[in-house]
Amino acid sequence: MKRIAVCSLWAIVIAASSSTVTANVPPEVAEYANLRAAGDEEAAAALVAEIRSEGPARLEALLAARDALVDPIFLVEIPEAIELPQELHDLHALIDAVGGQRYCTHSRLFWHTDLTSAQRTAAESGKPILSLRMLGKLTDELSCANSRFFRTTLYANREISDLLRERFVLHWETVRPVPVMTVDFGDGRRIVRTITGNSAHYVLDEQARPIDVLPGLHSPKAFQDWLIATDELAGQLAECCSRSRG
Repeated sequence: MKRIAVCSLWAIVIAASSSTVTANVPPEVAEYANLRAAGDEEAAAALVAEIRSEGPARLEALLAARDALVDPIFLVEIPEAIELPQELHDLHALIDAVGGQRYCTHSRLFWHTDLTSAQRTAAESGKPILSLRMLGKLTDELSCANSRFFRTTLYANREISDLLRERFVLHWETVRPVPVMTVDFGDGRRIVRTITGNSAHYVLDEQARPIDVLPGLHSPKAFQDWLIATDELAGQLAECCSRSRG
């Protein structure tokens, strides 16, 4: 009885907020959702590419719109039985596409998928490139097991997210498709899972020359320590190169 009452209260709160969400979602969200609903993936991809061409600032604008729409009460756990407004789901989908990563609303990171673009940004910003080489795509639900761990445990970590955003230009590249296994129980039930998780994080300079690499899975603390140490190394190497050119 208590759970039913709580769910009913949530339903009232969210229903009251739905009109506000609908009225204030950025217009490109509906355009993107409509293109995908119509099955026009090519036009949807072109829209995303156009938005992504504006870089991390455009992602920040979408995240700011999302933060303004999500009432602080939504930041606590919401019962699974309660469905959020569709417009909010559509906004999250566009944020993921523009950021180049599934669950981008948690990581708040912008990923280049073209190394040349990442190099250009690195040259302009003076930051090293963190390049993830992986199986599958970081935007896919069923990317390799390692990358799914990265999305939920590393990139969503507030300290790591801030560190990545402030000190690195981010890039990911698909090395090859991820192997997927389907288990069919014969009664209509099926389980679809990936069966491997090879990956490596490389730190590169603006010319895409490797500075260091961290293969496989690591704890948030170990990953953060490696990022800090490698960023310092990249700075030292850049300084040495600058002196030698001078």
